[in-house]
Amino acid sequence: DRVVAVSQALADAIEGLGIAKGKIAVIPNGVDCSYFFLEPQDEARKKVGLRSGKALLSIGHLTRNKGFDLLMHALKILIDRRKDDALQLVIIGEGPMQGELEQLVVSLGLHERVRLVGAMPHHQLRAWYNAADVFCLASDREGWPNVVVESLACGTPVVATKAGGIPEIVNASHLGILTERTPHALAGSIEEALE
Repeated sequence: DRVVAVSQALADAIEGLGIAKGKIAVIPNGVDCSYFFLEPQDEARKKVGLRSGKALLSIGHLTRNKGFDLLMHALKILIDRRKDDALQLVIIGEGPMQGELEQLVVSLGLHERVRLVGAMPHHQLRAWYNAADVFCLASDREGWPNVVVESLACGTPVVATKAGGIPEIVNASHLGILTERTPHALAGSIEEALE
C-alpha cells in the first residue's frame, strides 16, 4: 500500500509517475555509528599505509557514472595549479572501468598520485575515511549514497555532485561542498575544501 523512497528526490520522481504523495514514505539509509566514527588521522594513515600530504578518497563501483575519470582530471588541474607535490587520490572499488582508469593514470602522469586499491571489505573502510582529508563523489546519478553518510560519520568532509539525495545529506557548509560535474568545478570545490 505504500512506496518507500530513500530520498526526497526519489520520492518526487515516484510522485511524478502518478503515485499519490500520501502513499510515499521517505526512509533514508542510515549508518552504524558504532562502527563508522572519528579516529585520529595519523593512526588511520598508518593503518592504511597512506603517505603524508593531503589525501582525497573516493569509493564505488568503477563505472562511468561514478566519475572517477573526472576526479583524476580534477586532481591533475589541482596539481598543476597548486604545484602540490603531496596531493593524492585513493580510489576504492572494482568494476568495468578498471583498465581505462589505469590507462588514464598513466596518460595524465599521475602514477605517483593515484592509488587504485581495488575492492575492499566494508569493515575496512572506516580507516580509509579517517585517513582522508576530503571524500569525493562525482556521480551523475545516485539514490542516498551510503559512502557520503559513512564519510561524514567519520568526520571527513565531502565534495560531491548534486545527484539524487546527496543535497539532502550535504545540506550545510560544515558537511561539505556540492559542485557541478566537471573537472574544473570539482577541482575548485576540492581546493576550497582543502583550504
